[in-house]
Amino acid sequence: MRRDVRTSHPADMLCGHVERKEFELTPAEFVTHWRVEKDDLLERFMSDAGESLIAQKISAMGLGEQQAMMLRDILDTALTDAFYTLLLGLDGAASIGSNQCSYRVLDEDGLIVCGDGRVETEAYAQFHQGE
Repeated sequence: MRRDVRTSHPADMLCGHVERKEFELTPAEFVTHWRVEKDDLLERFMSDAGESLIAQKISAMGLGEQQAMMLRDILDTALTDAFYTLLLGLDGAASIGSNQCSYRVLDEDGLIVCGDGRVETEAYAQFHQGE
């Protein structure tokens, strides 16, 4: 079973911007965007500035430096597992819920970004070998 998901160009999402440049997202770039998102979430979660509800809750725990480092490692591992599993699920290499099938993620020009098996290897390299 295949399902198509069309992605939007990131520039088009900013303030209704409709002019776009030629843009082709490779599977490696697709994975990189998700890895950067995971890293950004971890930074927001562990931020002393309390920019997110999670950061505020962590701050309220009053953790010592060593405990905060342990929590950071736990959250990093959980986010890595979640993002990696999501990418493999979209690529058909893992199940999403109880369903395992390949989903095709297409860019605006109909080019396959994910769903043809190329994301699995790249996701492993970026999420597990890059650690």
